[in-house]
Amino acid sequence: MYIVQVMTNKGTDGDLMDNVTRVYFILLDGTKKQYIGHEIAGIITDGAPKSPYADLVVATPWEEKKYGPGWHVVNIEPEPLEGTKVAGIDDAG
Repeated sequence: MYIVQVMTNKGTDGDLMDNVTRVYFILLDGTKKQYIGHEIAGIITDGAPKSPYADLVVATPWEEKKYGPGWHVVNIEPEPLEGTKVAGIDDAG
């Protein structure tokens, strides 16, 4: 699973989702360009579909969140394994 950060093209609004298992772009012709599991990291390294696209969808096992064509993925990080420390975050106890 991944932590995915999205932002508007103008940089005026953003969102951060964890437990992400897939990300897909709905292209203008209605087809999906989908990234599942380890493929999600490829959105940053290999490049996402070029605009214009109809929608960007970020999905966890429990929900799908749809962003319009004015949004893009700006950062992707692997979800830390349970019981491990994340740099910059102290344990609460």
